Amino acid sequence: AELLRARTLLVVGEYVDGLAVAEAAAARADALGWAPLEALADFTVGLLLSRNGRFDDAELRLRQAVRRSLVGADERIAVEAIYYLGMVTRDLHAPERGLVWVEVGRALVERIEGAGGNMTAMMREAEAVLLLERDEVSRAEESAGEAVTIREAHYGADDLGMAPSLELLATIRERRGDLAGAKPIRERVQAIFERAHGPNHPKVAHGLHNLGLAYLRVDDAARARPLLERALAISEQTYGRDSAQLVRLLNTLGTTLSQLDDHDAAIATGERSLAISEAAFGPEHPQVAAALNNLAIAYQGAEKLDKAAELHRRALAIRVAHYGDKGDEVARSHTNLGEIAIKQGRIAEAIEHLEHAVALREAIEVSPLSLAYSRFALARAIVALDPGRAQELAKLAEDAYAAAEHPRAAEIAEWRADAAKAKGTDAKKRKRTKKRKRKSKSKKK
Repeated sequence: AELLRARTLLVVGEYVDGLAVAEAAAARADALGWAPLEALADFTVGLLLSRNGRFDDAELRLRQAVRRSLVGADERIAVEAIYYLGMVTRDLHAPERGLVWVEVGRALVERIEGAGGNMTAMMREAEAVLLLERDEVSRAEESAGEAVTIREAHYGADDLGMAPSLELLATIRERRGDLAGAKPIRERVQAIFERAHGPNHPKVAHGLHNLGLAYLRVDDAARARPLLERALAISEQTYGRDSAQLVRLLNTLGTTLSQLDDHDAAIATGERSLAISEAAFGPEHPQVAAALNNLAIAYQGAEKLDKAAELHRRALAIRVAHYGDKGDEVARSHTNLGEIAIKQGRIAEAIEHLEHAVALREAIEVSPLSLAYSRFALARAIVALDPGRAQELAKLAEDAYAAAEHPRAAEIAEWRADAAKAKGTDAKKRKRTKKRKRKSKSKKK
């Protein structure tokens, strides 16, 4: 009865209370010593730990659930626990561990139901999430596509069971730079969530966050803000004001406020996210790097460039320590530091950061818009030294934004035109200077 109550609290989003009930039920299950009940209790506790942002603890409990479910011959619980191990290892930025578990899960699913069932879709979704964490977008798209096909056959087009696959599909389209294609999927998922759960469920907040991000990615911060603020209100009511579950949402809201030039609010939001992240994950965690990055952007928008650079350097150090000198997150930090260096007139430093950022992003399957952002920043850094290459880089960036129907394409086109005029003006000045020098020499003769 206690486990049923804990799972009910999980469904309605009462995660803190649900965890307390589940832990009490798990203690009683341990006292009984019956492996199937112990496995179900561990699985429930693991889920609720993850919902409360305690990802390390969740991983340990879910691993225990897998072991106990196999001992108790309840392989279906093992498969579900493995699926959520994939989600938790993603949150811990440890996709390699998760992919090992997915392989185990696929073998179990094959034995339980063969190919093409609902559990097969679950494993494909977990695999896609983890491959995206590794920047393997094409493989992730293949896995997610299989999951969508399976779930549509199993549930129908607009059932709540479609939401995980649809969200993955939207995420992959965003990574591909297909923002126009992703947004209607986000809207569809949000409608599914609200119809299934009502207006104040944490899943609704989750959908609002993703929809707000979709608007933010096309520079429509004004439409993103109310969605994100509503998501934050629901999440605070669900998790409390200091929960790690708020961190990603606060980061997105902070960026939105920066785009709207509400710099004081952006900084306050970023400081709050950083404080929660450091308390929940420790000072050297990749999630802390994300909070540092977004807080730095808020300071950058407020023209407090020294403070912004300090925060970006700290984020870069954490990311390099965690990922090595590679990948999109490291490239993001180098791009941000390069942009600040441009603003402060330290062009050589800017070029060093931005050349490295472009090289890192060209080496992986990254969003075309992320690569375009770094290329355009590099173009601005080198335009006085190498205007020809600057134009080439800017044109590549413009084309990527235009393909995504992103308004930044027009901004880059205008910059290219201005840079070309400036180059022509400079050439005329140099020509007149040479002509004056020749005249001066002839007069002296």
